Amino acid sequence: ADADADVYGHSDGTEDQPIKNNEKYQEVGNAFLLKGMQARQARREKMKEDRLQRQKELQDQKERKKREEEKRIENEERKRRWERERERRSQIKEKQDKLHKQKMIKQKATRKLALAIEHSDNRVLKFYGFAPWKLLVLRRKHQEMEAHDMHSHSLRQKMFEVWRSRHDVIWKDREAEGISHVNCVIIKLCFRQWRKKYTTIRAKKRKMDAIHNKQLIQLTFKAWRKHSLQERRRNTRANIIAIHANNKRLKGLAMHFWIKLPQVQREERKKAIRCAELRAKVCQWLPDFHPPHDDSNDGEELP
Repeated sequence: ADADADVYGHSDGTEDQPIKNNEKYQEVGNAFLLKGMQARQARREKMKEDRLQRQKELQDQKERKKREEEKRIENEERKRRWERERERRSQIKEKQDKLHKQKMIKQKATRKLALAIEHSDNRVLKFYGFAPWKLLVLRRKHQEMEAHDMHSHSLRQKMFEVWRSRHDVIWKDREAEGISHVNCVIIKLCFRQWRKKYTTIRAKKRKMDAIHNKQLIQLTFKAWRKHSLQERRRNTRANIIAIHANNKRLKGLAMHFWIKLPQVQREERKKAIRCAELRAKVCQWLPDFHPPHDDSNDGEELP
């Protein structure tokens, strides 16, 4: 048994016990260090997250303050615009009131002046003779005649306006009827020309379609024949390439196995020599041992 142990390199394992203990302690220390590193990493990540959270809160506060400041500035600007608008409207209203007062004063002065003139005329007619009264009568007659003429002129003008509006309506109706009749005639002529053109175009299109179909069939047949020849040539070329590739692969495999053959033979000879040495040692240790002779298993290892 000691000899077998010496031959195969086995021992009782008492010398390996301190090494195993040292490895166990080293694994415990590595686990402790790894746990500490993980804890420090977790603390660093937590501190980083807290720092990022604080930065984000500060950024949010800054943005909130900025929005509040912008809103305050906008409210102040709106308030100033409203104040300016109110002042402008008040100024416009003051100007309008002032103009209205001036207008009322002018109208009052005009009425007073007209009343004064009328009173003066009355006094002149009353106190300064018949001639002014006669002139006044003539002036009134003249005004009446002018009023009558103006009334007649306004009546004639109204009648002329009615006649002109009626004449415009009738003229527009006749013009619309004439335009519609002309459009109808033009449409009929265009439709006749279009029908003639359409029949000629349709006949030409049928002829062109027939020619196109004939040419398309010829081109399709030519393309099919060309494709068939190309496919046949491609298949032939692919078969030739595949045959060459297969021959090359077979040559490579043959060369590979031919190169590996000496190495395999050397390994088999080494195995046979080792088996013979082991049989010799066993025969030395056990004189009564008679190993079987099997020619087929000369190159295999002993169990």
